[in-house]
Amino acid sequence: MRAFFIYIILLFFVFTNSFAQQKKLLDSLLNQLGKEEQGKKKVDIMNDIAFYYISTNTNNARFYAEQANKYAKELQYTKGRARAESINGSTFWSEGNFELALKFYHISAQSYLEIQQYEGYTETLNNIGEVFKATKKYGQAEESLKTALSLRVTYNLTRKTALIHYNLGELYFFQGKIEEANEQFVMALEMANSFEEPRYIAYANYGLGLVNQAQGKHKKALSFFNLSHSQWTKLNDARGIIINLLALSDSYLALNDLKNSRIVANQAVQKCIEYNSTNLLAGSYKALSRLDSAEGAFSAAFENFKRYASIQDSLYTKDKSNQMIKMQSYFEKQISDKEKELLLKLKSEQDEQIKWQATVITVLFILILITSIMAYYMYYQNTERKKMYGLLRERKTKIDTQHTEILNKTKELHELNQQLNDWNKKLETKVQSRTKQLQFQNDQLSEYAFINAHKLRAPVASILGLVSLLQTLKHEEDTEQYIKMLGQCSEELDSVIKNIKIKLESEGHI
Repeated sequence: MRAFFIYIILLFFVFTNSFAQQKKLLDSLLNQLGKEEQGKKKVDIMNDIAFYYISTNTNNARFYAEQANKYAKELQYTKGRARAESINGSTFWSEGNFELALKFYHISAQSYLEIQQYEGYTETLNNIGEVFKATKKYGQAEESLKTALSLRVTYNLTRKTALIHYNLGELYFFQGKIEEANEQFVMALEMANSFEEPRYIAYANYGLGLVNQAQGKHKKALSFFNLSHSQWTKLNDARGIIINLLALSDSYLALNDLKNSRIVANQAVQKCIEYNSTNLLAGSYKALSRLDSAEGAFSAAFENFKRYASIQDSLYTKDKSNQMIKMQSYFEKQISDKEKELLLKLKSEQDEQIKWQATVITVLFILILITSIMAYYMYYQNTERKKMYGLLRERKTKIDTQHTEILNKTKELHELNQQLNDWNKKLETKVQSRTKQLQFQNDQLSEYAFINAHKLRAPVASILGLVSLLQTLKHEEDTEQYIKMLGQCSEELDSVIKNIKIKLESEGHI
């Protein structure tokens, strides 16, 4: 206990010193702003002042961001305008107004893309991922963060990459992926140390505290949280201080140190009110509710839980009535159990005890009856549903079978049609071949008929005529002349026959 108060005193001195340094930085920026004429430099200084106020006063941050945005538009200074929109989004994110935060982040991202300024674009993508993470849209959050990380690797933007590793680790932690979360937190710490980035060192130590807390190593977690709390205090980062106080409260509660747990939880509530951080105020009331419940103060626990649920309603506009009823029943039951113990200890009047027991029995009987009716109804509905599913499965099986048969028949018809087409093509080829062959034979016959009628017939007719004359001759002197003529006709016939032979051998036709 003594060590805890010493630690608080040390933190107070550290905080006082860091606050003075931060105040000096702010005064320097405001002094530069007063001296600077209209121009891009003035826009940058306004954005720096707005960024400084994000962690201390969101209204001031928004005022300077809007002024920077106005001047940037007049100067057509896209980079300055994009940063102002991003800072505006961060002010709403800090207050838990995630819808407006996302709107401004998207405008900023588009402006950065217009001028291909990937460092600003990836930082804004990281912020968009944080909005999705806060609204439990973990798939979209992971996509945004991994895209930002990939682009920073592609364009060799190594500085500030530790923050994206931390945010990925926190995302995995929320999803219960403790090993993956630890890996990302370790990478974030290594990168933050290598570039001497105190803000991201604080984030990484906080993340490692969460991992150890989840693994039940509460003392080790407490050391990480104390380390990150010291770093957040030096940075005068109200949001970081608040989330760290809540983590410290949980660690003290796990170690059954209820007194210190309540001290830091109350500090978180005061800091949330001072900083106007609505969503973190909800977490603070939830921590107090758990603490009250652990101490047996169930009425106070329920009141704090109602405050938590009320803020959640205003943040996410979701209906929490069922959760409220459940928690109210839980706390009423705890109170009833305490009253029962008190009645037993004080030996209350028998009639009151019997009446209370009768009421409980009646309620239980009604609950059992209602539960039985609901169980029977659900059983009946389940049975009917199973029957319907069975019929649907049978029909689906029949339809699938018929579909398969139709597909098979279609395939067979297609194959038969293909065969028929192949046969038609073969038949057409054969017909064309036969037609050519017949044409060729007809040409041969025509040529043969011509030769027979003209060329071959003429010598034969001459020979026949000479032979007839020889048979009728009476004078031998005429015989020699006819024999000579007969020889000439025979030679002509031989010449025609040779020509036919040559044509057949060389051309394949007469």
